[in-house]
Amino acid sequence: DLAIGAAGSTSWERCALGLPTLVVVLAMNQYEVAMNLEKSGAATIVSLHEPGKGIKAALLGMSGALLEAQSHNAALLVDGNGTQRVVEVLNDRGGL
Repeated sequence: DLAIGAAGSTSWERCALGLPTLVVVLAMNQYEVAMNLEKSGAATIVSLHEPGKGIKAALLGMSGALLEAQSHNAALLVDGNGTQRVVEVLNDRGGL
């Protein structure tokens, strides 16, 4: 499977699922996230405005091996256990 989405906070949810993604930068505060996701091999940046760098071009360049690599790399970034770690810290401090 492959997602197409903005490079906002849902990027981390997709990573936790190991979901390869074509990311679109929709706001300037998403630029660094998109660059780091692509650099880590978890996603591919696509453009809505630059010819040859759009969704269609990215899809044509996709392969099973690339999707598998992106899935693996995305899952390495976020383990999905953040809630448990917060609960443990709160318990250690007597907060719950």
